[in-house]
Amino acid sequence: MIDVNVASQSFSLVDSVILILMLIISLGIGIYHGYANRKTLKTEVEYLMGGKNMSVVPVGMSILASTLSAIGLMGVQTEMYLYGSTFAFSFFPFLVTALLFNRYILPIFYSLNITSMYHYLEKRFDRRVRLFGSISFLILSTLYMPILLYVPSLSLNQVTGTNIHVTSSILVAIVVLYTCIGGFRATVWTDVFQTITMFGSIIVVLIKGTVELSDEIGFEGIFRNTYERDRYEFPTLRIDPTIRHSFWSITLGGVGYCGYIFCNQNVVQRYLSLPSLKKVHRAAWLSVSIFVSIYFLSIYGGSLLLATFSDCDPKMAGLIREHDQLIPFFVLLISRNLPGLAGIFIGGMFCAALSSMSTFLNSMAAVVLEDFFKPLSRRNLTMRAKNWIMRGVVVVCGLLCVPLMAIAEKSNTIMQLTNSFEGVTSGSVLGIFILGIFFPSINGSCALMGGIAGLVLMGWISFSAQSAIAAGDLIFETKPLTHEGCPDVFNITVHLNETALNTESSYVMPLFRISYLFYIPLGIITTISVAFLMRLISGGNKPGDVDATLISRLVHSRDTDVNEIAQSQEILEEKIDLMSKEEKLLSRVKITK
Repeated sequence: MIDVNVASQSFSLVDSVILILMLIISLGIGIYHGYANRKTLKTEVEYLMGGKNMSVVPVGMSILASTLSAIGLMGVQTEMYLYGSTFAFSFFPFLVTALLFNRYILPIFYSLNITSMYHYLEKRFDRRVRLFGSISFLILSTLYMPILLYVPSLSLNQVTGTNIHVTSSILVAIVVLYTCIGGFRATVWTDVFQTITMFGSIIVVLIKGTVELSDEIGFEGIFRNTYERDRYEFPTLRIDPTIRHSFWSITLGGVGYCGYIFCNQNVVQRYLSLPSLKKVHRAAWLSVSIFVSIYFLSIYGGSLLLATFSDCDPKMAGLIREHDQLIPFFVLLISRNLPGLAGIFIGGMFCAALSSMSTFLNSMAAVVLEDFFKPLSRRNLTMRAKNWIMRGVVVVCGLLCVPLMAIAEKSNTIMQLTNSFEGVTSGSVLGIFILGIFFPSINGSCALMGGIAGLVLMGWISFSAQSAIAAGDLIFETKPLTHEGCPDVFNITVHLNETALNTESSYVMPLFRISYLFYIPLGIITTISVAFLMRLISGGNKPGDVDATLISRLVHSRDTDVNEIAQSQEILEEKIDLMSKEEKLLSRVKITK
């Protein structure tokens, strides 16, 4: 195996130059588009939607970059190392959800010609529901962006020792600057560069790691080691909601999580920037295909980690502070004979974070302007006022990320933390959209009460579970890890006492122990259930109250069939009644005669 004694190797000058160059290019792209489109950027449609005439490839790559951040790149590989391959089976519900969304939901949003997807909620329900959706998105974005900052900052801290708050401040300054200057086009085209960089850095690291390990154990030895260490496994079929990854949690949670990925402002706003629905579908499948490729490459990366550290877990050895630092530590080990590799990888992580953050900031600006300032303003906003609002939102929300990053520092694993936060608001909002698109009988009051119930329940469960994790009361059992092969020069006693021996959880309410993958499905079920309960109590919409363009064609066609049957029944009843009257009339005539 690779000797871990080289862990003391420093981040070289070549690595630093490559990293700085990547950041400069990202900033330069934003400044260029801000200057090239300085005349049209004064309009909100250009700043928020790129004039709605974007091209398929950059938008498809931007959608990928906005959904697959450094969290996904590092989280999946760490997940494979610690817990095995069960999470990989979420690939199947991901494809199914993508197909259903693109076929039945996306055309509805596109036909409305809107900027904020929450505008749909006002058209379908009322303003209260629209504000609920918008506020939920802003809350989630505010909690999520600090995690985006934390992952690359932690990576750089591992290889250079740079304070994570210093790194995060620099990243915030860069992303706020180019998002303010360049608007939507800047975020999309920087996403293109950052996606290429992100994808390329993964390929280079995996190739180098494979070559290093193949010399030691052979290429087939990588997979054999993964199998022998019990990492290849099918999700259990046991019906137990506290099992972290089971067939049921992965299937239901995968559908819910993927539904959130597609049905959120960040992604929908990019779809709506394209000039035709045909191009929207092309961009969607382009992003899905690249996403799947990177996903499985990350699974393989987890096998490389396991083969490298099978006899010496770096956290047990005191070489890293958290398992989320495994990837940068691995890169540092294999880059000893290839200067610049660490810089490429860390640069890829930085680019992944920047692309996701710029997407969030631009989408938050769109939501605040469209859902708050415009509807609540007593008079039409001037273009100057709109520009101040949009850029002001970018600056304020960007600066909030640095102090809020403390939340991520208390997490167990980044993957679980992000899914937990997403489950708080995503389930209730996604449930409301499902009610609006597929259940015409639900009105605004019913949907709002359902959404509030889902938000309160999932907020209580998620934050209680995260508090238990931070306090060390809730611990998830990992696959077997060992320190037996670690060099004797490392002092591991303290770390063994804190991590290796502390594998049992304290008592935690069973509701807080449920798998984090159930958060979004549980939020959806709660929202829909409470909405229908309220419909039984207070009543709902009558047939024909809802505009047919706001509901799925599945429901519309079903309702059409029902209406046709009802009309046929009415005609038949009228004929029977007429025949009955004729018979009575004839009988009277006979009696008279």
